[in-house]
Order: sequence, then structure tokens, then C-alpha cells
Amino acid sequence: MSVALWIQQDLDRHIVISHNIVYEIPVLRLFFDLLSDYGIGCIAFVYTVYLLWPESRTDHRFDRILFLGILLSLGIGAAGSSLLKLVFTRERPIIDLGEMIRLTYVSGTYSFPSGHATQSLSLALPFGFFSSDQRVSGRLTCLLTALIASGVSYSRIALQRHYPGDVLAGLALAVIRSLAGRWMAIRWFSGVLPDFSKERRLQRMWAIIYLILAVGLWIR
Repeated sequence: MSVALWIQQDLDRHIVISHNIVYEIPVLRLFFDLLSDYGIGCIAFVYTVYLLWPESRTDHRFDRILFLGILLSLGIGAAGSSLLKLVFTRERPIIDLGEMIRLTYVSGTYSFPSGHATQSLSLALPFGFFSSDQRVSGRLTCLLTALIASGVSYSRIALQRHYPGDVLAGLALAVIRSLAGRWMAIRWFSGVLPDFSKERRLQRMWAIIYLILAVGLWIR
């Protein structure tokens, strides 16, 4: 679908131009700016809260492979999107559309695929795909991470920094990276790492790792 939107450039461009209204409503622009800048870090912070939440630390097997796979998915996703930008070299909307859109900021990287969409969805999708936690804390974490990742992805269109096709390509990449990260975690590390089940101290250690990740994503 992302390739089809790229080929059907009139539709892709029309969607971007239609978001000029975002720049006419300061509160709306601020909301999307904050979501774009800090949303990915918020996903990592949600995982931190989940790992420290009392309910998630009682009567539930700690899935170390899940949280290792999420980190691997993020790392693969970030590297993959950067490489594909150099392969496709699609210019940003500001270059193609110029004065037809309200955005004035010119990014130094290419447009396809969206790095923000790839990274946010690479963080959120593995939990939704592979978590076995059906309790309130698990379902709420799945919902929050999915909503934030969707918001981050849409904010890139709303702020006219990416075409819809770029974001859809980021989604496709994130699905592939989520599966790859899961496979790597199981294949390479399931026999290496000790069983951390019900060892709450080590679960807190993972919470600290995700908190550091969240802070790093916020200040980058």
C-alpha cells in the first residue's frame, strides 16, 4: 500500500496538503509536536511502569524473552529504516511541495520510510503480538503502547514531515522487525539467559533498562 501511495503521488500529496490546518490551530500543532518528539520515549516509559506495577510482579511469569525481543526489534528497526532511506532517497514533502504546505523546517534525511513510525511501532507491536499477560495491567499496557505508537506515526503526516506512504512503510518494517527480534531473542538467548521467573529483583533491573531507554529517547 505504501508503494502504491508513492506511485499514486497525487493522493499522497493531497493528504499532506490537507493537513495545513494543523498549523492554523496552535494547540493542535503543539499536541502533535509533543507526540512526535516524546512519544517513542513514552512507550518505553509505559513498559517501565508495567514492570514496576505491583500486579505485574505477583503470580505472573516474567517473560524476559518478550522484553529482550522488544529491544532487539527497536534496534533492528532503527537501523533498517536508516538504510532504506539511503536506498529509496525519496525527498521530504517540504522539498516536493514547497509553498503548498505550511511546514518550513527542512530535514537532513530522506522521507521513505518514516523512522519515527518504524521505531514507535517496533517498540509497541511485539508486546501486542507476543505478550501472554491477559490481566488488566497487561491489556492496559498493550492498549497504551498501541495508541501512542499510532499517534506518533500519524503526527508525522499531520506535521507534514512525511507522506502517508512513508508511515505505512514504517508499519510494514515494524511488523517484520518485531518478528525478527522475537526470533533472535528465542534463537540466540533463550538458552543463555537464566530463568528469571518470579525473581522480582531482576524484573526491576529490566524496568531500569527501559527507564534509561525512555530518558535517552526523550533527550536525543
